[in-house]
This record gives sequence, C-alpha cells and structure tokens, in this order.
Amino acid sequence: MTGRHTAPVLEVQGVGKHHRGRRTLREVSFTVAPGTTVAVVGESGSGKSTLARIVAGLDRPDTGRVLLRGKPLPRRGRALREARRDIGFVFQDPYASLDPRFTVEQTVAEPLHAHGLWRDGGRERVRELLNAVGMGSAPAHAYPGEFSGGQRQRLCLARALAARPRLVICDEPTSALDVCVQAQILNLLMDLQESLGISYLFITHDLHVVRRISDEAVVLTAGRVTQHGPTRRVIAAPQDPATRTLPDTAWAGARFPPPASGAP
Repeated sequence: MTGRHTAPVLEVQGVGKHHRGRRTLREVSFTVAPGTTVAVVGESGSGKSTLARIVAGLDRPDTGRVLLRGKPLPRRGRALREARRDIGFVFQDPYASLDPRFTVEQTVAEPLHAHGLWRDGGRERVRELLNAVGMGSAPAHAYPGEFSGGQRQRLCLARALAARPRLVICDEPTSALDVCVQAQILNLLMDLQESLGISYLFITHDLHVVRRISDEAVVLTAGRVTQHGPTRRVIAAPQDPATRTLPDTAWAGARFPPPASGAP
C-alpha cells in the first residue's frame, strides 16, 4: 500500500447493471489512485464479481461509465482490446483459470501475443516475470498440472502483469488456497505493488484481507455502495450490519506490515 495521490487510474461513475431482470449493481461510484489498493467487499451475490467484469471490459454496464486513465473504457472492438492492455486480471480459481494445454511460457506469454509484444523481447519478459513472482526455477515447458495451487496463482499473476498494466483486478485471488499460501500470495502482491507502482482493485469477502492489503474499502450490499472510505475507518465502524457478518480470518506467523497508525 502506498500514499500516492495523483490523477486516478480508474474511475467508476454511477455504474448500474441488470441481470435476468434483477438489478445487480446500483449507481456504484469510486476511484482508484495510482499505486493504491481499493478493496470491494461484500457477501456472496452482492455484485462484486459483476463489477470486476465491467471494469475489465468483459461486460458492459447498463448505466454509468468506467474511465481508465481519464478516458472512457471503449465498449467493443480494437479500441477495447488496446485499452485492456492497461488492465490485468487474476481470477479466483488458479486451477480453472489456466489452460492445461499451455506450457508455463505459453501461459505467461499469452498477453504478449495478444497485444503484439512478443517480438520485443517476449521470452526475456517471461523469464523476468517468473523471477518476479518467485517462479524463476519453473521449467518453461512444464504444464500447470505439475504445480500446486499457490504456484499456479503465481503464474496467473505473472500473466496478469505481462503487458505492464496500470491496474490489476484481483477477484478473490486467495480464497481457493490454504491459509499459509494465502498469506504468501498477499505478501507477494504487496511487494509487487511497492516495486512496480501498480494499482489493485481487490475483490474479497474477507475483512482480514481488506484490513491488511487495501488503502480504501468499498462495501457492496445487494449491488449498492453502503460504505466507502479509508479502510481503517470502514473496518472500525461498519455502517452496514452485513459487514459485521463477513469472515475475518488470520494467519499465524504471516509477514504482514502493521496497520496504519490508529487502525484497529
């Protein structure tokens, strides 16, 4: 987490969405500053993953708009593909989100090929990324099935960073992992943010994760923002009863930085 305050990397302005006749998002608004983490937290079905898909350009809002680096996110075509170079995505399940037919190199290189970057030192970029996520010893021609869940999630993170995005969306990236590996992945995310200056939109239902990794928290309840502000304030004084029922896990011996001064 950092304290940088310049023009937002991401602006979500009054986003609304209907799905199968039901309103899943209602006038959702917030911003993400460069080098910071905003956590979107809420119960299952609150609209968190729908919001993540809209920000990533994988789905369209019915109302409102998403701005990436001050420009509206295009709705389709080549312009959308070019804009998505600035967005990385780490999915919840590292077992389902990796193609078992792709080697390690092919997995991490996928965005480089998609954005026409492979010829500009693609193989060296893949090795650099694997080193950055602690997978430098992984054979380039190995397959995902040869690795553990935590190692697969590191490969997912390397893939998300391949095109040097300004924003990485993390949709419950630790929930499918055991508690020790969860702590390792969160520590890695924070280390990468410190070294690369990237921003995270972090989707989660775990208040411990929110407390430790985010600068700001956005609480979603039934698709509506019910609280938004500095994380320590949101956690210390939740305004929505649903927030108090969310899990708050802890990891013995995990290497986390201490909370900011005055935080609980």
